[in-house]
Amino acid sequence: MSPPPTPGSRSWPAMAYDSQSDRTILYGADSGSAPSNGTWSYSYAQNRWRDMGTPNLLIGRHNPALAYDSESDRTILFGGGDLAPHFGANGMNDTWAYDYDSNTWSRRHPASDPAPRWGNAMAYDSAADRVILFGGCVSAPVDLCNAAGDTWAYDLNADRWAALGPSPAPPPRFYHAMAYDRPADLVILFGGYSPSGGYGDTWTYSYRTNTWTNVTPAASPPAQANVAMSYDSLADRIVLATSAPPNHVWTYDVTRNAWMDLGTPLSSSYGELAAAYDSRAGETIVFTGQTVAVDTFGGVDDRGPPPAPSRDFNPPEMTYDSGTDRILLLEADESRWPPGSRMWSYDVDANVWANVGAVALPRGRFEGAMAYAPDVGRTILFGGYGLWVSGVVNDTWGYDSGSNSWTELTPGLSPPPRYEHVAAYDSQSRRLIVFGGCLMPCRAGVLGDTWAYDPSANRWAMMNPATSPPARFWTSMTYDSTSDRVILFGGCGDADCALVLGDTWAYDYDSDTWTKRSPGASPTARFHHAMAYDAAADRVVLFGGITMGRELPGETWEYAFGSDTWTETTPAGSPPPQNGHVMAYDSGSQRVVLWSPTWDGGTWAYGEGGVPPASSGPPLILAGVLAVAVAAIAAFLVVLVRMNRGRRAG
Repeated sequence: MSPPPTPGSRSWPAMAYDSQSDRTILYGADSGSAPSNGTWSYSYAQNRWRDMGTPNLLIGRHNPALAYDSESDRTILFGGGDLAPHFGANGMNDTWAYDYDSNTWSRRHPASDPAPRWGNAMAYDSAADRVILFGGCVSAPVDLCNAAGDTWAYDLNADRWAALGPSPAPPPRFYHAMAYDRPADLVILFGGYSPSGGYGDTWTYSYRTNTWTNVTPAASPPAQANVAMSYDSLADRIVLATSAPPNHVWTYDVTRNAWMDLGTPLSSSYGELAAAYDSRAGETIVFTGQTVAVDTFGGVDDRGPPPAPSRDFNPPEMTYDSGTDRILLLEADESRWPPGSRMWSYDVDANVWANVGAVALPRGRFEGAMAYAPDVGRTILFGGYGLWVSGVVNDTWGYDSGSNSWTELTPGLSPPPRYEHVAAYDSQSRRLIVFGGCLMPCRAGVLGDTWAYDPSANRWAMMNPATSPPARFWTSMTYDSTSDRVILFGGCGDADCALVLGDTWAYDYDSDTWTKRSPGASPTARFHHAMAYDAAADRVVLFGGITMGRELPGETWEYAFGSDTWTETTPAGSPPPQNGHVMAYDSGSQRVVLWSPTWDGGTWAYGEGGVPPASSGPPLILAGVLAVAVAAIAAFLVVLVRMNRGRRAG
């Protein structure tokens, strides 16, 4: 059975098992731009998650660390980041204690604290009655992270942090994992990142002797971060859940200094991995956006809900593959080093997402552009912001669903590197049309150029229309096959997005002509919206975005090229207001499919009936209440966080 409700996708959550209450406690911000204080508890016996609400004044955050102090019957939280950590998290250094019985978070006030940080790890040493903390990121953005390598111990009874200063110690890092092995009286540490790369080393720490030891086992899991760890007292093994493909579960035997790959794959997503050992159930609870129970002796029990792409608020790329009748989605996968990609397919009729396990995926990126070319049976990807070390890229890739593989196409000439651009495939002219975007950083240039890619010849050509739309990014574009025109609307007209556009343009490849349209009424000027052409209705469908006033209009509009008319529609059901979402038209089901990587987004479909299928988002009543309440704050933070991406190299 699948436990309703569930936490859904979370951004970098943390978990600990409260043995007295027999509940696994999860704390993690909703996967949106405005972190919230989300506390959940899970009962293995009932297979049920419970939303504990937002008790007291614990400030919402990403990437905190949790550990359960069994002597005091309190779950201890330290640190975390107050914005999405890739693009500007401010670390925190507050200490909190959670009492499940009273559902209360209590702020502690030690005389001194570790430096503010996020991405640190903690484990409770029951012999010493101390919470042990190591590492974390003490500055931002993540590309410039000052990874910490300090060791601290927290005594809840005395409300005191103590800097331990052992030497030697593990190299500074963040996104690592730790767990305490009681019989060995050792804290085990594995993995993590630093700006120089990923780690695959194993260390043990003795509080009694204040000693770190690099144990160098003969074989180890691959170097990676976003790992989660717990101690299985029944098996007397450390259990490690990994998110780098093949997403296996590993165990570590301290006595033999040996790792073992259980060969058990998890469905995990970056920013959605946490683990805690439930001693009454004798299983490790792993949260990946789904709930999984790992029996060290007997494999993995998937306890629901079904898998879906990450809701980490990072915009993916999406298109419709008419050859396989599947929506294809490509998202960043930062769980490995160097960061890569993860690919999903969606079957509208079955309402099922599947991780397709594609081969030779492109390097990870945000806000590239992708479209399906039916004449060559290939999905084309261009550009984007390459993660961590790549910067803005101008590579061209092709995906073949038959071989389930990606190929870098390396044309002789390519457009300049860019991100936050748009693309649409002109099926009559058999060209991928690319427009606009940003250089790196955006202040270096907002682009207004038009390029066409011929997939059969693997050749890019810069177009030279006499008139073009003003330069812009965070716009939206789609191909109207009936009119044989590429339609573009809105976007940001300057690097700061102080100029928000609300114009409609049409591009004819055959004549290399952009034409500004003059509809009588139009959607409010906006950016970070999405559009798709509904061929059955002969309408361009637009949803969502952010306005000049940083509001999120949850409106649906349709555009008819023939009459040059925008019309706002009022479907019976509608997604909550969104931005940074993606849309594609599924001609097999004659529906426009929307995916939003936010906690209140998920999967929606729009067609003649205007009624979405069963959505992976929350109930509409929640969406209506919550989305309106947070819209203005979320919009402001989205712009702030994402624009940091363009300024950090400036």
